[in-house]
Amino acid sequence: MVLLVIASLCIPIVGVVLISWNLALHSYQRQLTYLSESMLSRTQATLDEAKAALDEIKRYASIPCSEEHITEMRRLVANNRSIVGMGYRGENGLLKCSDYGPPKVAMPRSEAIPYVMDNGLHMIPRLATQMAGSEPRVLLYVGSNEVLVDPRNLTDIVSTEDEQLAVTLDQAGLVIEKNHPDRELVRLLQRKPAPGSQDSHVYSVAKEGPWTAIAMSPIRVVHTEFRKLLFVMLPIALVISVLFIFLGLGVIRKRASIEGRLATAVKEHAFTVHYQPIIDIRTGACVGAEALARWPQPNGEYIAPDIFIPQAEKNALIFSITDQVIETVVRDMAEALRAEKDLHISINVSAADMSSGRVLSVLRRLLAEASIPSEQIWLEATERGLMDVESARQSIQRAHTAGHSVALDDFGTGYSSLTYLEALPIDMIKIDRSFVATIGQVTAKSPVLPHIIDMAKTLNLRCIAEGVETEVQLEYLTGKGIEFAQGWYFSKPLPAAEFIAFLAQPRADARRAY
Repeated sequence: MVLLVIASLCIPIVGVVLISWNLALHSYQRQLTYLSESMLSRTQATLDEAKAALDEIKRYASIPCSEEHITEMRRLVANNRSIVGMGYRGENGLLKCSDYGPPKVAMPRSEAIPYVMDNGLHMIPRLATQMAGSEPRVLLYVGSNEVLVDPRNLTDIVSTEDEQLAVTLDQAGLVIEKNHPDRELVRLLQRKPAPGSQDSHVYSVAKEGPWTAIAMSPIRVVHTEFRKLLFVMLPIALVISVLFIFLGLGVIRKRASIEGRLATAVKEHAFTVHYQPIIDIRTGACVGAEALARWPQPNGEYIAPDIFIPQAEKNALIFSITDQVIETVVRDMAEALRAEKDLHISINVSAADMSSGRVLSVLRRLLAEASIPSEQIWLEATERGLMDVESARQSIQRAHTAGHSVALDDFGTGYSSLTYLEALPIDMIKIDRSFVATIGQVTAKSPVLPHIIDMAKTLNLRCIAEGVETEVQLEYLTGKGIEFAQGWYFSKPLPAAEFIAFLAQPRADARRAY
């Protein structure tokens, strides 16, 4: 109970903490993803503007550095916010003119090795020139024409001081940064571009071609968002905890009840099968056994079938129990049944099983898989399960067609009559133990047993007497011509291994083993 309360309190709270953290983290990562993708778009747009300007200025290649050429360069610089300067170099690589006009000193192009892009652009990412002052610029050129780009355009997006940005180029490394990102992390993410977080930062990465755009923030910004979410969601967690406690108590109460425990036992295949030998009292030989479902408990005891079987029928669990019993019988007895063709096992089936015929298909499949003849499996149904005479007759006929004998179990406890028995094609009746117990005693039921035996003889039905416990009972039944019996006089219900050992006993000893 204490563990239930602790778990009910802790699980929702821990769950809300984890959910709040993940929501805060993913929310901020989405913002960083937007920033990194925006930077990548800005980078591509800047390169496209530069390439377009260089293509445009080619028209003046025949009149380099003319008034028209310089005027056009000035116009292109003014109309393109990404471009801060244009120039033209002669064949010797010296600057002949720029949008400022002819230079006072003809400067050579940087000796830095350029990065050549797929579209033919040559690029020197971080270039310091006298024309551009001390701020580094990106130099882009094709042939003699070149443009200077302010790299701050690549990160010219709306961002806060906590959002640290960087743009890198594969061969050149860092091109531009904003708000002082962690350069070691920038280098790591350039090599392995993937969004994520670490102890100090949360980050996202966008990559296209050689360009990598990185947006990162200190992890403390996630903590701030996390606390906001937790403030909203923690009361919900407490409500859920209270609900869990009530539901958990309900589950415990239900499991403590027979219905709940029975459903759990069915789900966990907790049922076992014991086998009570059926003896031919004329010879003392064991000719079969009744398979009895057993529900073991943690304390080693068993819940009686007359307690849980009615509950199983009430809660539609009886089908699953029947199937588990059949599976167990086939598993336990396959070898013995194949070795002893005269041996049979009787299986109790419910009213619903008999009326639907469902159990026959289960038997057919499992017996075929185990190579067990269907004639070695008998079915036992109670009078209550055969109250609808016409439906019962059809069900029994289907069982006969499948090869099974059918016994009427607990006979005499219901409303059976001679007319009732005549209408049903059953093979045998099982005399209820309550009538066998009257043998040698004077009770209200004492006169009933002889009438039951006479009724069976009239209809040529074999009889199996249940609950035989004394020598007096056995002698009486033998004298009345009863063929078969079962009960503690011969043996208690046995686990499979003990029943197989019982079968192996000499027949002279089988008359009374316990």
